[in-house]
Amino acid sequence: MHSNSRKNLNQSMRLESSIKIAKLQFIKGLWTSKFSWEKSIEEMMEAYHLFGEAVGDEKNYYGANCLMEIGQNYLRKRDIDSSTQYLNSGVEIYEKLFGDAHPIL
Repeated sequence: MHSNSRKNLNQSMRLESSIKIAKLQFIKGLWTSKFSWEKSIEEMMEAYHLFGEAVGDEKNYYGANCLMEIGQNYLRKRDIDSSTQYLNSGVEIYEKLFGDAHPIL
C-alpha cells in the first residue's frame, strides 16, 4: 500500500472514530435530559465541540442538532433568552447547510 493511501486510510479511520465518540456523547446528552436538563446541556455542549473537532467546523449538521437540543433544554428550564439563542444558532446552521429544503425550516 502506498504511503499516501495508508495516510488517507488512517485519517479516515480517525475521523470515523471521532464522529462515533461524538455521537455517543450526543446520545448520553439525550439520555441525561430524562434526569437533569442542566447536566444534559453540559453533555450536549461537549458533543457539540466533539463534532466540531471531528469534522473541523462546528457549523455542521450534528452540531446544529446539539444546539437545538440545548435550546430545548433551556426552554424546559423556562430560560427563554438562552433557549432562543441556541435554537436560532441551530436554525442558522440548518439554513446554511440546506437552504429552505430542511423540514424544520
